[in-house]
Amino acid sequence: MQRNKYFGSCRFWASLLLGGWILVYLFGDSLPPIGHFLILHQVLETASIMVSVLIFVVGWHTFRMHANHAILIVSCTFLGVAVSDFWHMLSYPGMPDFFGPNSPEKAIGFWLLARYLTAVSLLIMACLPWRVLASSHSVSTNKDRYIALLVTLLVMSLAILTLLLFPEAIPKTYQEDVGLTPFKQGAEFAIIAIYCTSIALLLIRRHVDTGLETSLLVCSLSVMVMSEVFFYGISQCHGCI
Repeated sequence: MQRNKYFGSCRFWASLLLGGWILVYLFGDSLPPIGHFLILHQVLETASIMVSVLIFVVGWHTFRMHANHAILIVSCTFLGVAVSDFWHMLSYPGMPDFFGPNSPEKAIGFWLLARYLTAVSLLIMACLPWRVLASSHSVSTNKDRYIALLVTLLVMSLAILTLLLFPEAIPKTYQEDVGLTPFKQGAEFAIIAIYCTSIALLLIRRHVDTGLETSLLVCSLSVMVMSEVFFYGISQCHGCI
């Protein structure tokens, strides 16, 4: 009964958000332009980084008490998301040059890295069993934590070096006279598809895995889907919010 109550509340908020999304989609072009977007962008990105770091810290310490590898993967991946968003924020046009000239394409590269890390980690979480696998103070549990952290730092180091030293490794995402390229738009659609797959898996597991709070996760993923739609064709500002 309690789970149905929470899921009903989630559906209410999801419907409210969907209604707001439809209104912005229909009338977004008529909204007045937002001045000082760079300042707003940096404030929103800073808030996003703080949330990602909090997810990492909470998951990192939770794994000691409830050794669930889904928690460990998501928490360490969100550390990578925080790092990627930090580089995206400092690489944004209008900011002082950060390890080379800043450009829209450079900022987009780190943005896509953060979004794919988020999408893939949540998809993995939706697939993995949601149960405690080890005792809270076992040596293997601590070893798993540090191995996951080391892998995260190595992957992030390689990804950042690739984007900085070999930007041609990924196709063009932005052209000065055209704007977003088909590759960038396709990448956004792929992220949306991953999120939708995660939502479907969570809805399937809702009646099976009682240890997973699917309602809140589905609601959060729905908001992420709407954010990606905004980035695709409406407004960076609405997507950031």
